[in-house]
Amino acid sequence: MSADPILTCTTNTRPGSLSKQTFGCEILWAWGQQEAIRRLTVEKRDPYSQQVRNELVASFSARAARIAATYARFYLELEDGGKPELKGRFYWMGLAAFASKQVKCGLDFIPDALAVSVGDYLPNPMAIGKDGLGKGNFWLFQDIFVWHWFYSQFPEQFEECALERNALNCPELALAGLKSLPWAEEALATLNYFQVNHHIFEAFKAIKKYEQATTADKPSLQF
Repeated sequence: MSADPILTCTTNTRPGSLSKQTFGCEILWAWGQQEAIRRLTVEKRDPYSQQVRNELVASFSARAARIAATYARFYLELEDGGKPELKGRFYWMGLAAFASKQVKCGLDFIPDALAVSVGDYLPNPMAIGKDGLGKGNFWLFQDIFVWHWFYSQFPEQFEECALERNALNCPELALAGLKSLPWAEEALATLNYFQVNHHIFEAFKAIKKYEQATTADKPSLQF
């Protein structure tokens, strides 16, 4: 599968020129979604046209490893927009890093040779298990990464824009790329197209409280 860029821009030839642009919430959410996809891709060069495209990492296990590393970077405040003095505010991400690592271990336990159908009418339970682990881990990342990315990048706009997150409102090119991802039709509907819910609001209210809390209060807020 490929992940195409959201925006294409034409630049001018004036050295050092600047042009300020204001983006609405839907563009910022699409930007974050594209970043979530990019984290799980590799560059591939067409041997004939020499065009470089981004393609999803084929291995479920390799995807899980990348996801675990990204969650850990959020917890450690090593992502863009991170604040080392607030390390620990994204407590869920710290837990998720271990969870995704365990998913990787589970996927590694099921060799590809075993994850195949044993007959037209009798699917192999290992194949079902591997597919389920890969699907769940991939789409949870598509959902939760973008919430944390947006909060880190645009904290002042988070509450306002949270109400506008909806995969179906992405620009046409970004939406086409999102729908081309594996399991997209089922997963997007199940996740209500990434729209906000009260759990998200409560979680990020707790993060704000953590940011303002004294050291003594932080452990209880993490839980």
